[in-house]
Amino acid sequence: MSEERVKLGKDMLLISIMTLLTVSTWILLEVYHLAQQNTIPAVTQQQMRPLSPNLKSGALETIGQRFSPDENQIREAVSANAGGAITEPETGPSQETTESASLEE
Repeated sequence: MSEERVKLGKDMLLISIMTLLTVSTWILLEVYHLAQQNTIPAVTQQQMRPLSPNLKSGALETIGQRFSPDENQIREAVSANAGGAITEPETGPSQETTESASLEE
């Protein structure tokens, strides 16, 4: 009986060592695969590229022209709001009626 236990113990030790080697190899290969894999999408890589610290004056002028109203627009806005109260743009009843009528059809 003790000879059977020794043989069983040796077999279990051999199986344990082989299992340990297999699992260790598997884990190492997975870690290597993950380390080599590029997980950042191309869009994010493009967004992460370094920005130039130099400002383009042409682009700034274009933005300034796009967002600055001319004198006539400023005068109209001031005269329309002469009382100082901020008013919401009015929507005519014809628009509301048209929208509700089109929804019912």
